[in-house]
Amino acid sequence: MFFDFVKQLHENELWSNLVQLAPFAISICRSHNTDLTSKMRQQILVYLADAFFDTKEFLRAESLYKEALQAKKQQQKTKKTTNTSDSNPSPECKATSDVAVKYKMHLCYLKTNKHSLAVDILQSIPVKQRTPKVYQALGKVYQQAGMERPAVTCFREVLKSCPLALEAAQTLMMLGVKAKDIQSLALDATSNPTSDIDWFNQWIQAFTAFGNKDYVEAMTKFKSLEERPLLRNNIHLLITIGLCQHYNGNCAAALSTLLRVHKLEPTNLKGMDVLASLLAKERKYKELESLATKLMSVTEDAPEPWIATGYHCYVAKKGTRAVYFAHRACMLQVINSQIYWHKYSIGWPF
Repeated sequence: MFFDFVKQLHENELWSNLVQLAPFAISICRSHNTDLTSKMRQQILVYLADAFFDTKEFLRAESLYKEALQAKKQQQKTKKTTNTSDSNPSPECKATSDVAVKYKMHLCYLKTNKHSLAVDILQSIPVKQRTPKVYQALGKVYQQAGMERPAVTCFREVLKSCPLALEAAQTLMMLGVKAKDIQSLALDATSNPTSDIDWFNQWIQAFTAFGNKDYVEAMTKFKSLEERPLLRNNIHLLITIGLCQHYNGNCAAALSTLLRVHKLEPTNLKGMDVLASLLAKERKYKELESLATKLMSVTEDAPEPWIATGYHCYVAKKGTRAVYFAHRACMLQVINSQIYWHKYSIGWPF
């Protein structure tokens, strides 16, 4: 069956092949006026949209996801009108859920700077069908829009389902939720003495201090955690310790800690913008050039490599280039408003 060949290409992620074959399959499905081929056509549209999404053609992917949802609605209306139902559904044509399609559409909207549409499509998912991934995404778009109360509600739902979703916990603390409230959401997972997660409550307390800008207290607690044999050289902890040291004005200690992070995990990006600023401040030009080069080899789709390169140009007195790279970093992180907070917190000179 033609549909099976398209499905096979999708399962093997042969996107360029799928893009060529799918239009033929859609034409064949259109030529047969049956419920089964209608379902196949809808699923092929999703497969094709996935292919364009993976190759970063987000406008085409968005259009196809939308067409697939509309085709399904039309089919359901036709069923009600003709009073027919699937008595023998085909196992070969298992449809991607509307929730999954709408989630992908929200990503397309974000990629094309249609933020209000991203909110709308996520909100259109019925509450009972919202998965932790949907709540996480909805919480982020609410937070970026300054809608803190619904954002808190969404991140709470994430923690209810996934008690150790650390980013959700961090975000809740930054939004003013008390540590004890977050601990209560994760109580069942963390109360088991054999679970190896007795560190979680101390981590919550440490990050609460960090969110309250009590960097000395936060640093003490994070260091205590990192010194445990089980958590020694934990990248997440070391990055946060380095940030605490930086924000507390201890540049030498922050530089040492973040260099340690970079040595342990050269492909890590988090905190490397701060490391670049410290290397520039300490006039360690060769180390800064090396950092910028290594980060750019990791990815060009994140702000940190461009920030590091910008600092390198700045200390080399190439002001125009430095401004260009700073602008590029801001554009890459435009969805996340914290880029502007970082810009000032690390003492961006340009």
